[in-house]
Amino acid sequence: FAEAEEIIRSQPMHKVIIVGQKGWHPGVIGIVASRIVEKYYRPVIVLSISEDGSQASGSCRSIKGFDMHDALESAKGLLKHFGGHSMAAGLALDTCDMAAFQRAMDDYAKNHLKPDDYIPEIDIAAEIMPSDITEQMIGEMELLEPCGEGNPKPLFGARNVRLSYAKAIGSDGQHMKGLLTTDSNSVDVLSWNGASFVPLVNASNIDIAYVPSINEWQGRR
Repeated sequence: FAEAEEIIRSQPMHKVIIVGQKGWHPGVIGIVASRIVEKYYRPVIVLSISEDGSQASGSCRSIKGFDMHDALESAKGLLKHFGGHSMAAGLALDTCDMAAFQRAMDDYAKNHLKPDDYIPEIDIAAEIMPSDITEQMIGEMELLEPCGEGNPKPLFGARNVRLSYAKAIGSDGQHMKGLLTTDSNSVDVLSWNGASFVPLVNASNIDIAYVPSINEWQGRR
């Protein structure tokens, strides 16, 4: 991910981010693609390039409004093979076609995405304070599993809340932990890779979107 970020920052920002390099393990580039989508909110294709530099295979992750499979179908003349669905796909191509493939993807995005489509939206199941979530409710939500692309976990929201004691945690200080306190309860709030939010959270009230879960530690729930 760090190597991909360095490449992205070194070149003009495209409507579809395509990044590739030799030595990237095919088993993790899908995870990297998802993280890049989270950060930049653009369709992303991450490629692992063969040692001789002639071939590239990759994983694709998309955003709402950009049908990745349809986009690849529009450029199939440049691809050796591809498959997947609207939000995630895989592909292979000759590296000599990568520049033309970038142009084809950007053209598809230009014709199918509006400026507002690059602004992420969050679907909230309900607005409810985290302190009002009960253990019974979490047990009932577990009945909805397995969760995934077609069946996402319920996401809740709360507006104008104030967290206290927000701080960076983790081995590299990359995560954030805070405390949401109400008259009746206190709830730990964790934001993975959210350490950059600490100054904001400590300075003002915020809106949050969250997934509730039970924390078990030394026999205490």
